[in-house]
Parts: sequence; structure tokens; C-alpha cells
Amino acid sequence: MTTHNIEKTEGVVLKITPSKESDAILSIYTHDYGRISVYGKGIRKINSKNARGVTPSSLSLFELNVRKGLSSLIRASGIKYYTHIQDHIETDILAQCLLEYYYRYVPENKPDLETYTFLVDALKAIDTGYSYKLIYALILVFIMKDNGIELEVDGCVHCGHTSVTSFHL
Repeated sequence: MTTHNIEKTEGVVLKITPSKESDAILSIYTHDYGRISVYGKGIRKINSKNARGVTPSSLSLFELNVRKGLSSLIRASGIKYYTHIQDHIETDILAQCLLEYYYRYVPENKPDLETYTFLVDALKAIDTGYSYKLIYALILVFIMKDNGIELEVDGCVHCGHTSVTSFHL
């Protein structure tokens, strides 16, 4: 394996597609490259050192041999495991829907800091225990904005201020 083009980046695994007996193709949304496809050799083996780092909906640090098309995974290590997402069926479904949206509709190889930050913040909010209905509403607002539809509001419902500039988790 050539290691001349190794890059480190953090990201979230969106989807794992099995390939061969112990390999898989990962779809990852990274900070530096946007959504990319990565070939993970041997990551489905029981004794794989990279298996924990490629858990869906966890924030990980990836060492990749970056190429056009399908990159290769060298190493993956977990940064933050969102372990409480799976505690409730509603939060698990919400996280899976968010990851599926990123997998299907966010364009490949187009890094966007706002899109990356939203993904990480939304997973953190789901894991922390914020109301899943509130997070769902914010995800819908993000998807609408991502598709060119922005909300028009008259003001804040809490303070009455008429200059609403953004929505935060």
C-alpha cells in the first residue's frame, strides 16, 4: 500500500456498505472533503483496529489515502461516540434520518463548514437529550434552507425582538 498521499480529517460515518467478506465501503461526511466514499479493508473483522472508529453517527478522526473516486482508509479512531442516541427509538430514528439525508442529498466532494457543523451539532444535541421534536424541526429548517427555501418570521416568540438572524440548537 502506498502511503504518499495520506491526509488526516475528522468526520462522521453516514453509511457502511459491505463489500467482500470483511471489507466495506464507507460514506463519510468530513470536515475537509465533504461527503466522500472510502474503501475500508478488513473493517468488518472481529479483531479490526478500525472497526470502533467507523461506527455510524460517531465523530472520528480518519487517516485516508485520498484519491479521486474511492479513497482508502488507513486508520480510524473515535473522537466522540454518541452512545445515548440509541437509548430511545425516536432519537435513533431521527439520527438515522439525518445521516440518510446527508448520504443521499448532500453533494460529494463539496466541503461546507456550515453543513459539517450542523451535522455534528445535531448529533450532539440528540445525544445530549434535547427534545427530539425540537431537533426534528431544526433539521427540517436546515433541509429547507439547503434546498433554497428559507423561513420568514416576524420575531422571536420569547423576547419579541423583530430581527431574527438565525436558529441555534
